[in-house]
Amino acid sequence: MLTMCYLNIHEWIRDGPPMVDRMLAFFTRIFATLSALILVALTLLVGWHVFTRYVLRDPLFWGEEVTRFLVLGLTFTGMVYALSDRTHLRVDVVDKILSPRAQRVLDIFVNSLVCVALLIVSIGALPYVERFLASPSPASGLPRGYVYIPILITFLVGALVALLHTVKAIKTPPCAKVTRGTSDSNIDPTD
Repeated sequence: MLTMCYLNIHEWIRDGPPMVDRMLAFFTRIFATLSALILVALTLLVGWHVFTRYVLRDPLFWGEEVTRFLVLGLTFTGMVYALSDRTHLRVDVVDKILSPRAQRVLDIFVNSLVCVALLIVSIGALPYVERFLASPSPASGLPRGYVYIPILITFLVGALVALLHTVKAIKTPPCAKVTRGTSDSNIDPTD
């Protein structure tokens, strides 16, 4: 069993970017879908809350609190989506003045730094999640730990995504151009 695990890890490291690209595409699809679903739920809830407040004159007592929880979820699922798709904010002026080899070194350093930072935040958040696991939220009565556990999971997945980008940067030849996102807005007309 241990030999099989070693061989799979060895193959994964040897194969490099194609496997990493598939995993990154998987995370991009999953977190784009989650973000879209949360956005739809948020829109419906806010619309229903406005309707009950101004038309029925009987607002939802839990609507604002659940809206805040959904905004938290949208923020952190969006973070993982942007990190996996590489559409997060980035200073690309530095990329234009660096050689491909220096860009690769910078990518490895930045992705490693993001991975470590997200792991540190995850470790720091664990006692916070444990403390509030049984504590109910005031209006909805949901245990607050149920709200914070998905945030912790997104930090851990974000660290994994940053690690995958680090592996991709290490395995990609220095002269290859690294893609930054999939949307048309990332295409530079001067290239």
